[in-house]
Order: sequence, then structure tokens, then C-alpha cells
Amino acid sequence: MENSQFYPLEVNSKTGEPFLQLRNNKNIILTPPRPEDVLAYIPNMNDPRIYEWLGSPPFPFLSEHAEVMYERFKVICDASRAELEAARESPELVLVGNCPVRAIREVQDDGSDIFLGDISITRAKDGKLLVPLHEADDEEKTTKYLETNMSLPVGDPNIVWSVGSKTPLRTSAIHS
Repeated sequence: MENSQFYPLEVNSKTGEPFLQLRNNKNIILTPPRPEDVLAYIPNMNDPRIYEWLGSPPFPFLSEHAEVMYERFKVICDASRAELEAARESPELVLVGNCPVRAIREVQDDGSDIFLGDISITRAKDGKLLVPLHEADDEEKTTKYLETNMSLPVGDPNIVWSVGSKTPLRTSAIHS
């Protein structure tokens, strides 16, 4: 039986995996992270065009770092998926605090797909991004803004979101 809580996600009939197909790029989908993605993280996270823009990844980025990153992403996606599964019988759509899909993939003509990158949409976690510019150096105020943002209930329109990507997209996938 279909679970309407996953709307607008679809479910792959062969794997049971949820996915989001992009409206204007039908060959691009977002899925949960997969174990085979781990090796793809390493060259991307060692690329200066990427790591120089990120605040937290170690350099050099090693396989053990990729494993930890994959597990962190998987836990978040799995928890969101479990929340949606638990609400299967609810007549009302539920809101969850995270997204069950984040791996960007290009669907091939034979139905297989290729990992292109990763995107996250999360609550902003950097207090300096949440405060007015003139207060950015006030650690007490940035902490207060961050605590407020993190404590807002799911669905609150005042939540400040952050969009991030850990790996670049191959532009050929977007234009095909």
C-alpha cells in the first residue's frame, strides 16, 4: 500500500527506496545515501574547489572520514523515513524535521543511476548567519539566535534554513 506521507516523493518499485524526481530534469533524482556513495565522497572532498568553501571537513579527507559522513547522513535520512512510515495511517500529512533524501543521482537510459553529489537542507547551525550583521561578533547573541532557531517546532515559518552541498554536480547531467 502506498504511503501518502511521502508525497511528493515516489518509491522505487524495485528497491523500495524513496526518491524525488526533479520536475524540469527528469533524469535527476534525489535518494537516500547508499553505501556505495562512500568512495565517491573522497575525491570530491579533497578537491580544493569544494573543501575551501567548507568549514568542517578534515583535509586530507580519507576513507574513514567518508564512512563517518555517510553514517551521519544515513542516520538523518533513516530517521525521517521512519517518522513518515510511523504516520502511514494518519489522514493528515505530517511534518518531519529533516529530509529522507539527499543524494543527487543521474538516471541512465537503462534505469541505473550515477551518484553526482549531495545536498542538504537543514536548520541553520551557524549563529553568525542568524544575527543581524552588526551583532555577528557578539557570541552571546549569536548563541541565543542559534538556540532559538534550533528550538522552534517543526513547521514553524520562522525557522532559518541552510542549503549545503558536499560534492559538485557534473553539469552534463543538468543539460541532458
